Amino acid sequence: MDSYKVFTLGSRFPLSGMRNLVNNLHAKNQHYIVMVDPAVAYQDYDAFNKGKAADVFLKHNGEIYKGRVWPGVTAFPDWFHENTQAYWDNEFKTFFSASDGVDIDGL
Repeated sequence: MDSYKVFTLGSRFPLSGMRNLVNNLHAKNQHYIVMVDPAVAYQDYDAFNKGKAADVFLKHNGEIYKGRVWPGVTAFPDWFHENTQAYWDNEFKTFFSASDGVDIDGL
């Protein structure tokens, strides 16, 4: 994770290194299972920008509600918004892609 931002990899964990780690686990008949926090960093990066464009974050007085957790200021998906499931599914599909992302065995 890059500075605790969901759906990112930091410089210490490049994609090639993560793919090697998972391949190594699989070679030992082990599994890579992750936990994903739904808080999205309120910063200029793909997961936030796509969520903002899809209008899927909780709002307060018409503005995106800002919370504070691991990455600092965050936005939270509004699970009742009609666009949220598609947004969230796409983030998982692309980031955790078995063919060209971080391959996972479970959540």
